[in-house]
Amino acid sequence: MEMEQTLVMIKPDGMSKKLAGQIIAKLEKEGLSLKEMKLMSLTNKIGEKFYQDTIKNLPHLKKALLDYITRSPTLALKAEGVNAINIARAIRGSSDPSKVEKGSIRGDFAERVNLKELAGQGRIWENIMHASGDKEEAQKECALIFNEPN
Repeated sequence: MEMEQTLVMIKPDGMSKKLAGQIIAKLEKEGLSLKEMKLMSLTNKIGEKFYQDTIKNLPHLKKALLDYITRSPTLALKAEGVNAINIARAIRGSSDPSKVEKGSIRGDFAERVNLKELAGQGRIWENIMHASGDKEEAQKECALIFNEPN
């Protein structure tokens, strides 16, 4: 089996709820190693690059996304291990708040919401953490976050 690297980002709401230690512990318990860690306040420029696909598909949520991700520090982690991408996503939980799994970070700590209602109000789901979706996304996101100066 091949080693993978992935980006895990503890978003502003996860940081304010003091979940960084629990998230790191879960990643390590599942066999992942932390290769890099960066506490940072994302700028609008980095936020736009990070969420470019979401902004392209849902342009009416751009302001809400950028306000959310830039409002306070995030903790970015480069995690490595066999099957790291799938492990990190399982720890994170579903992207659909109606399907989040108990025991996942989102299932245990994120607010249960109706995405259509939120979007209709120009709001987004504050969902604690991000985990890259595939190898290509992980490489792109790690380069963006860890190669950018603070």
